[in-house]
Order: sequence, then C-alpha cells, then structure tokens
Amino acid sequence: RAKGSTHNRQVAMEAYAQVAYRIGDLRAQSKSMSAIAAQLTTEGYQTRTGSSFTAMTVSRILARRATT
Repeated sequence: RAKGSTHNRQVAMEAYAQVAYRIGDLRAQSKSMSAIAAQLTTEGYQTRTGSSFTAMTVSRILARRATT
C-alpha cells in the first residue's frame, strides 16, 4: 500500500530522473519555466501521465531535485 506523500514524492523523482538533468541544463541557460516546458515538449518529452510539460511541472521537478 502507498505510504502517502513520501511515496508519491519518490515515485515522481524516479519518473522524472532523466528529464531533471535536461531541465537543469536549460535552467543553467537562464531559460524561464515556460520556455523550458515548451522546449521539453518540442523535444518529445512527456509527463508521467502523457501530457505536455507546464511551467508548474518544471518548477516542481526543480524543487524536488534541489531537496535531494
């Protein structure tokens, strides 16, 4: 059985492990969250539900990456 927010956080971190590096690279180029989301979509990346990335999704991935 799932263990709440800790489990959900771990699942998200595993799902976005590869794309997190790409987001970091784009952020290092001083791109905005919206620009990063658009670039990821252009490159064919999708969220774990199969949707396009949004600025909020990018922001959350960066926040999770910063706390690990």
